[in-house]
Amino acid sequence: IFGEQAPPVPDGEVDKAARDVVEAWSLAKAVVSRLIATEAEKLQAELPAAQDLLPQIMASVRQGGVEVNAAAGQAIQEWSEERLTARRRDALVSSALSEALSKRRLRLPDAATRKIRAALLAAVARGDHLEAAVAAALDEAEARQGRRGGAQT
Repeated sequence: IFGEQAPPVPDGEVDKAARDVVEAWSLAKAVVSRLIATEAEKLQAELPAAQDLLPQIMASVRQGGVEVNAAAGQAIQEWSEERLTARRRDALVSSALSEALSKRRLRLPDAATRKIRAALLAAVARGDHLEAAVAAALDEAEARQGRRGGAQT
């Protein structure tokens, strides 16, 4: 048992197997590189332009005696936190709207849904209660649909 060896593999098969592995790794590397480049472009598009942050940075430098590097880091951190808060608010509004539409079994055109969602985001930014704003917006949408449906029949 211990002295037995696997039969030798012909050289051509070893070469082909090695080429297949190298080819698979090369393909995977190319795919990952493209994905990283795509994600980097998305992040770059989201980042604020330098001119958008300059007033905040310079105000921190002048008023607080903060070094430019520290002020820039703080400005980017604040922007990042604001962006995260906006994403969370966006997800909360979208979820509440979707749930309310489902409960009411109401189907709206995409444009109407986007318009309501934008109005809800503005309402939440003003400090309005989300559920009340959703109910009011959908009541209005249902009334509009009813008027249009009644006029068409």
